[in-house]
Amino acid sequence: MCSSDLFKAESAPAEPVPVTHVPWVYVDDLDAHLAHATAAGAKIVQPIRQHGFRAYQAEDLEGHPWTFVQARPTMR
Repeated sequence: MCSSDLFKAESAPAEPVPVTHVPWVYVDDLDAHLAHATAAGAKIVQPIRQHGFRAYQAEDLEGHPWTFVQARPTMR
């Protein structure tokens, strides 16, 4: 078995799979990250929002949600 077979995307599941977790990825410049993701064709589920932190959410190619969050300056 070659390594490309390990992560090969199969057809979509017949029924939606429930979301059990959502990874958070901290980025230095959320606006630039969103612009780059949008230009690359990412599916944006929620635009940037403010809830004590700035974040937006996108889906990966298999439909899993990912949250991208503005890193605080102290997180460097």
